[in-house]
Amino acid sequence: MNIEKNIPIPLTKAGEVAKKMDFGDSVLFTHAQDARLLRDAIRQQGSIAIGRAVPGGLRLWKQKPQTKEES
Repeated sequence: MNIEKNIPIPLTKAGEVAKKMDFGDSVLFTHAQDARLLRDAIRQQGSIAIGRAVPGGLRLWKQKPQTKEES
């Protein structure tokens, strides 16, 4: 058994989508569980996820985190 160091953990599919999203981009979901996975991935990457129920499902936006100067 070999112990290896500095091996990055691969992103999940939700993590890959979150990384590709720009601030202000959104995704429409028909299943709440899928929206939760993306919400968690966006939050893990340090951004804000905002979700709203809309006709046709649930929409999730990626937003820039506020800095102290913007508060």
